Amino acid sequence: MKEISDKIIKILYEGELTQRELRNRLNISKSYLSEILKAMENDGYIQRKMVSKRTIIVGLNRKKFLRIGILKASEYAAVFLTAKDIDYLKIDINIYNNSLEEMKDLLTERIDIAFAPAITGLIFHLVDNSVIMISACSRGGSGIIYKENVEYMGSTLLSTMDLKSRIFSGGNVKIRYFSSPEEIIDSYLSGKIQAMAIWEPYFTMVNRGEKIQLAKDLICCGLITLNKNLDERIIKFNEKFKKNSEELRLGRRREEASILISERLNIPFDVILKSLESYEFETDVNDEDIHKLTETLGINLNQSMMNSFINKK
Repeated sequence: MKEISDKIIKILYEGELTQRELRNRLNISKSYLSEILKAMENDGYIQRKMVSKRTIIVGLNRKKFLRIGILKASEYAAVFLTAKDIDYLKIDINIYNNSLEEMKDLLTERIDIAFAPAITGLIFHLVDNSVIMISACSRGGSGIIYKENVEYMGSTLLSTMDLKSRIFSGGNVKIRYFSSPEEIIDSYLSGKIQAMAIWEPYFTMVNRGEKIQLAKDLICCGLITLNKNLDERIIKFNEKFKKNSEELRLGRRREEASILISERLNIPFDVILKSLESYEFETDVNDEDIHKLTETLGINLNQSMMNSFINKK
């Protein structure tokens, strides 16, 4: 029954359907569908309304769901812990190769929250001011790995790594952009690029070349959402997320978080656990943090725009 329930949720994310349309999509009997829908309705996951004697509309009760996007990084330890701790919401964590794909899904409302680079969120905010960041995720957790005679450096576009690449290259190294960390690493190991700006746990995993652990001066990712999505679900999730981030900062629950990340990223537990040492788990964000990001990119933002992005009243 759970497998069918999960399929129903996935289908209804696309929009409401009649009970008959849903049965046709699932190719199951009328009686079995009715049994499943009754259980889901009792649990508060769906809502049904009769629009005629023979037509029943089925839709999700969105207050019971939270769809979260993250990237392939160990930075999101507190996200996994919070999703585990909250039992009153059905939380779905989607993993993306890069922040541009993730932000696209946020704007098209396929996810409710994007844990994405602050600089990416800021750039999207300049285009659509409904994009806001209500918490930071961490600082640090990245570095540069390089060989001799660097001509090309690998990075990801419009990300914290992009900023770090520009600083490191000083305009003397050509930057090549890739759509996933795996592509960056493959190109580095094959010699197509001689340096890469990479985040954890990949920084810990790669052992070929010289390493520079980057300073924790810039916030990396943050909890990014849309103004209209900022409801009780997200506010309560953020409150618990901040508490779990503090636990991680104090060295607590790190093994538990590493197990959860390891299972989803398919990366060894010991690598994940070690990589957490690179982060400073800090959720506060202020004007100075945003100023540092914009200064690196050469963007001038007034106080009103900064306040708008970090949802500061």
